Amino acid sequence: MSGSDLFALRLYFGQSSSRFGHEFSEFEINSKGQVRYANKSNYKQAELIRKEFQLGKVVLDQIKETIRSSGILDITDSKWPKSSEATGTHEMEIILEGKYLWLETRKLSSRNDVVGSDDPEGLSIFFSLSEDIKELLLTLVSVHFKSSPFG
Repeated sequence: MSGSDLFALRLYFGQSSSRFGHEFSEFEINSKGQVRYANKSNYKQAELIRKEFQLGKVVLDQIKETIRSSGILDITDSKWPKSSEATGTHEMEIILEGKYLWLETRKLSSRNDVVGSDDPEGLSIFFSLSEDIKELLLTLVSVHFKSSPFG
């Protein structure tokens, strides 16, 4: 596999609190379509959830195309709100077409967090792309691990 064929995506949403400790959700996808999902919440003493599954080529190619067409590869996080333990962290790491991109900001809860920033256009692209991919992957996790062919 050449350097331009490499692909990786990592999404991380996390925060620390005195009440629940370090809580996070993380998604990783590699060039072969392997997805790793982790979710840690101390709410009601929940256990760390880890799931792994394989994406088909069509779904993997669609994720790559979604990233390309979003414009995310051309933005920077230099004007975005900084993360901290109090506000939480929202990260995206991408390797695609020989480019490496790592973006970080404080945890974003809604589009309202984007509007008042110093870079609403770039942060909007980041927020929309990360939410779209997160929802797709959560749906695939749900379908893969909870569905039954027999109802």
